[in-house]
Amino acid sequence: MMILSSLCLPCLASSNLPLANLDFEQGMAGWTGDNGKSVVCPQAAHSGKLGLRVTDNDPQTGSSFRSQTVPACGEETYRLRFWAHIPKETSGLIGVYFIFKDEKGNTLARPDGSEYKFTLSCVPDWQQLDYVEIAPPNTVSVSLWIHSFNATTGLTADFDDFELAHLSPQEAQNACSTWLPVKAPFPKSSPQRIAELEAMLPDKLWKPGPTIHDRATWGRLAADPAAHVIISRAEKILATPQQPLTDELYLEFHRTGIRTTYENIYHRWEPEIQTLAVAECLEDKGRFLPEIIRRLETLCGMRSWLMPAHDKELLNFHNIQCYADLGCSARGWTVMSIDAWLDDKLPQPLRERLRKEIQRRILQPCLDVFRSGEAIAELWWMKGTNNWNAVCTNNVTGMALALIPDKHVRAEFLAGMEISNQFFLTGFSPDGYCTEGVSYWGFGFGHFLALAETVLQATDGKLDILKEQYPLLEKVARYGTDIQLTRHLSPPFADCRLTVFPFKEVLLLIQRRFPQALTQRVNPDTPLGYTMPTFEYDAVAHKPIFCGSSGLVLEHIPCFGLLGFGDENRYAAALPESAPLPEHSFFPTGGVVICRPGDHSANRLSIALKGGHNAEHHNHNDIGSFVLAVGDEPLIQDPGREEYSGQTFGVARYTFPLMNSWGHSVPFVAGKLQKTGRQAEGIFTTTSFSPEKDVVVLDMKAAYDIPQLQKLTRTMTYDRKNAVITIQDDVEFTSPQAVGTALISFADIHETASGLFVFKNNNETLHASISSTDGPLLFNVTTLKTQISPKPRRLGIDFQSPVTHATITMVFK
Repeated sequence: MMILSSLCLPCLASSNLPLANLDFEQGMAGWTGDNGKSVVCPQAAHSGKLGLRVTDNDPQTGSSFRSQTVPACGEETYRLRFWAHIPKETSGLIGVYFIFKDEKGNTLARPDGSEYKFTLSCVPDWQQLDYVEIAPPNTVSVSLWIHSFNATTGLTADFDDFELAHLSPQEAQNACSTWLPVKAPFPKSSPQRIAELEAMLPDKLWKPGPTIHDRATWGRLAADPAAHVIISRAEKILATPQQPLTDELYLEFHRTGIRTTYENIYHRWEPEIQTLAVAECLEDKGRFLPEIIRRLETLCGMRSWLMPAHDKELLNFHNIQCYADLGCSARGWTVMSIDAWLDDKLPQPLRERLRKEIQRRILQPCLDVFRSGEAIAELWWMKGTNNWNAVCTNNVTGMALALIPDKHVRAEFLAGMEISNQFFLTGFSPDGYCTEGVSYWGFGFGHFLALAETVLQATDGKLDILKEQYPLLEKVARYGTDIQLTRHLSPPFADCRLTVFPFKEVLLLIQRRFPQALTQRVNPDTPLGYTMPTFEYDAVAHKPIFCGSSGLVLEHIPCFGLLGFGDENRYAAALPESAPLPEHSFFPTGGVVICRPGDHSANRLSIALKGGHNAEHHNHNDIGSFVLAVGDEPLIQDPGREEYSGQTFGVARYTFPLMNSWGHSVPFVAGKLQKTGRQAEGIFTTTSFSPEKDVVVLDMKAAYDIPQLQKLTRTMTYDRKNAVITIQDDVEFTSPQAVGTALISFADIHETASGLFVFKNNNETLHASISSTDGPLLFNVTTLKTQISPKPRRLGIDFQSPVTHATITMVFK
């Protein structure tokens, strides 16, 4: 972990901590060893006579070598400096750890729940390394631990001449850990393919829309009714002081794990400068230009364009290694677009500096990967299978096509794009299901569609990246319709907001290329209406409020150039004005069933039932979870995502009830939650669909690590004709065990009689009858502990006594 801090509590001066025998010249004195994996010997010496050698050929347990403990202070900066040598021919990983403890002797973890460790894999020649950390609050002591990772084999690592220092605030200003790059192979494109792509490119650069000098086009947009709204927002932005993104704010995440403080300000930048730029292009009066220029100059001077949560080693912050994340690449696209629109209205020195910053921060690190065939770990998304791949690849490729004069280099980016695309598409199941949920489907697949349009334009129609994967992509495109419960409601499975629905911008792009994937037309709004974010800022809560269209265009503007200057009505005309959703949708590989009323107008119930597995992208341990809605109102709800923090994607992820099975409408078996991993899977063993009734059976036994569990199934019966949904859970054990289930809801829950409940919100009411013939049931309503608001309620349903076999039946009307 690489840390810089100017936020430490004052200390008088730097000083070495009095740990004994850090050069090992006194053998094992002051250290506690293990079963022979760690030895002090002459062969491991860097200087003097002795050093530490760790040899690990144990396929199960790692080594352990611990120092003495010395006093330390919370929120102070500590630097461990040492020499290490790990030959190239060795394998496995070894870590050097800070063990910070509180006054009770508890080992303290990072804000994301992980350990304080410096990981080493290969140091071919003796090298002096620095490992710097800020001690967590409540620290009273520190010690060192050298530990080869469990299951490591074939490892030999030598260490010598340790030095542990407590840094002064002045020294801490520029103290950071040594970066040892970890690289993975990235498939290289052939020179022949690069030459083929180069031949497809015209000499002229691609541009994301016309310049401000094209008054005919911008004048037409100025007549749009939304133009005065954008100009009015731009005026408000000018009148509102911009809160600066300081180094101290950037580093707060590394101290606390809190993402929102920095990100709430960070996410204002793009919609604000987009609004200012579009307003200037609409007016062409120059009154927004000074603020645009000021903000662009400020951006150029920032140490990092990343979100701090994506710069955990502070490589960008220290200018040690630049790389792009979602936010950085989005900023690059926005800068590129504004530069293209405003053209020579921007000072030429600023335009040149913007290009240099985009090249340094974003394009060059990616080009290095394409040419070397090796990707640093921080550019993992180039081989990723989730939304990051499509978003970053779209942004990077668009910038390359718009800014790099050399056609051969542009072709190298297209070749790298083709390789990255292959990884992204493997993230969808063969039936088109997206395990990331509707939000990230729109974000990732929307960017992929935008990328396809950009490349098609930039090659004058010669390269269509959709063509080769058309059958799969058609299914992925259908996901946006098939996942909906109603036209205004989708299940918020995975890390989705509760009000999630397919973004209109994405549906418009689908309508262009996959009209058969939509059941009815997507009517375009006015050009400015759907291509610019409806953005306001809450000055009291210090956070942005997005009041309208969400997803693709909130963070940057690829859709504006693609959709804002043409006529989407010609694509909409090919589809019917309106059509009902199908009676059911089934994703057999993804493991989701959705049942709807169809033509039964008296029936207003719909349900989405989830199988899948517990190693999905943005996974929740939620096998068996369901969303049950009356009209557009979900009365039994999947609670969606927790507020993101430093722990959201760390080892502590499943301590949150919204991420684990406690916060979902699933069984609680023998006192255990669902387990995590690919083997925890829900399989639909029976599926029967008809116009009158749908019946599915979900086998959930594999989701629980309970030896006594013999059977656990959930049967969902959707009686379309009579508007009744029944959920029946059947369980069998080899010996009596406690068992129950739950219903999660944001509605008010009232028990009107034993086992009879009413779920009611402001608009709709759902009646539930819950019973069992295998023993009395206990009911308990609690509020889940979560950062979201409002907070979901959990109706716990448990057998009063352990059972060997039992059935719980829940009937909803």
